Amino acid sequence: MGLIDKSHRPELHQQDSTSNGRDVREPSSADSFQDLRKVPVPTTVKQITVFPAGGRDGESEIASLVEGIAPLITELVNTRDLSPTNQRVNILLSSLVEFVVAPHCSQTSAKAVRALDQAGFLNRIRDVCSRAESELEFFYSKKISKSVGTAETTIAPRVEQLWEFPYFFNYLELGLIEYSRVRKCGDGATIFIGGGPLPLTAISLGYFQAAEQQGLLRPLAEAIRDLEHGTFDRNHARSVLNPLLKQVHFDRRSPLDQPIFSIDSCPKATNRAKCVVDALGLTGTVIPCCADGQTLVLPKRSRAVLVASLAEPKSQIVGNLVQQLTDENRFSIFVRSVERDTFRELLYRPVSEQELSLWASASAAIIRGPGYVPPRTSRVINSFEEFMPRP
Repeated sequence: MGLIDKSHRPELHQQDSTSNGRDVREPSSADSFQDLRKVPVPTTVKQITVFPAGGRDGESEIASLVEGIAPLITELVNTRDLSPTNQRVNILLSSLVEFVVAPHCSQTSAKAVRALDQAGFLNRIRDVCSRAESELEFFYSKKISKSVGTAETTIAPRVEQLWEFPYFFNYLELGLIEYSRVRKCGDGATIFIGGGPLPLTAISLGYFQAAEQQGLLRPLAEAIRDLEHGTFDRNHARSVLNPLLKQVHFDRRSPLDQPIFSIDSCPKATNRAKCVVDALGLTGTVIPCCADGQTLVLPKRSRAVLVASLAEPKSQIVGNLVQQLTDENRFSIFVRSVERDTFRELLYRPVSEQELSLWASASAAIIRGPGYVPPRTSRVINSFEEFMPRP
């Protein structure tokens, strides 16, 4: 089942391509450090205007939020080494994520985010997070893929290795929500654009799809949802979910009849992803492919296409997908984003209303679906927009 039809659209061979929204070169943090610092970043909270024009309601709360996060952001932006071997960076990034997912007053956080944006923090911290994410994924993809070489053909994938990645549970949380929508889209392939060197979204979807076929989805889903409440502890989550995940089996000789493709435009990232998939015993279930989201030709039987938060340019990617909707190939499109006017904007750019309107009017064949926005008390970071084939 090929994804690229070269007679129709060219495959772009760009070793360092960022057209799928991710600079997935094997990174060196120092590469873009000088570029990042061309425009000065505030070094003290006093340089930030915390009261946007139009009023000073809740000014003490806004000031408190800004004063709490600005020093952390400043240190991250001015850090050269973003690799996971830098323990200080690990602490800073973990603290940033914890701050982002903590419940905040919506009105106060919206004003604080705008104040940080006006001070020049927002784009810079997103750039740092993007580069740090790339570093993290390359690091753990190498670590996990070292175990390639099993002679087994029917195996329970090595779940223990997935927990080495510090945010594996976050992928399971979001993946479960996404799979609950994907499974309603009929039969066919599932495609994730922007998979990177560690294709955890595709892996999570593969687990849930196999679990459903083996009658294991309900207990697995219930356990994940139960863990979302209260104080999160990764070791506890691991001990609860490992026995359930290990029951899900994959047969190399008889892969899932509805494959899951993980797409990235960088050959090096795709090769690393293939090593990870092989190491985990998911060959034939998760299929990494090197292709560009703007020119990707979908399988003739697709049921859902998911677009990563860092996949850019989104309008061209979505436009390419919409053009391929036919009466014979009716698939839904899910575009990851983050809720606007929340601290989740520190990590990813939210999809704009202008983009949503443009996509909704791009073709009479689609309608905008309900999408998903995590509750304010949820630890899930991403939301997603949804476009469905018109009935």
